[in-house]
Amino acid sequence: MAVFCFLEIETHNLKHEIESRFYDPLILFGETGLVYEDEDEDIAGDQELQVSRALSVFNQFFDVIRRIVDLSKNIVYQMNGLFNAKEKIYQNNFKKTIYHVIFDNFGEIVTTLYIVDLIIQENVNF
Repeated sequence: MAVFCFLEIETHNLKHEIESRFYDPLILFGETGLVYEDEDEDIAGDQELQVSRALSVFNQFFDVIRRIVDLSKNIVYQMNGLFNAKEKIYQNNFKKTIYHVIFDNFGEIVTTLYIVDLIIQENVNF
């Protein structure tokens, strides 16, 4: 149970980090702030400058995504190890446990990844 408690805390921390640090930069990437953008006025190198300014954010974002993937793998491995009906630990302890807490925890992290995917997909500047 201690492992699942740690995984739930880590999931909550990573979800909060993504929401607070990366949603806004991903949503606003490539925006100029102009109400009416003139597509004919592309300045040479403007897109390259925007990408270079955002590289540190993308690098930090990649590190957080890598941690989320590792955390997701760990959750699946822990569930696979404990929720085996033939194991003695499962029959004595976890058979009577409510599973929705663990699946909700896993669902939160997958939902966060899905939202990030939608943000990137909807931003035409990517």
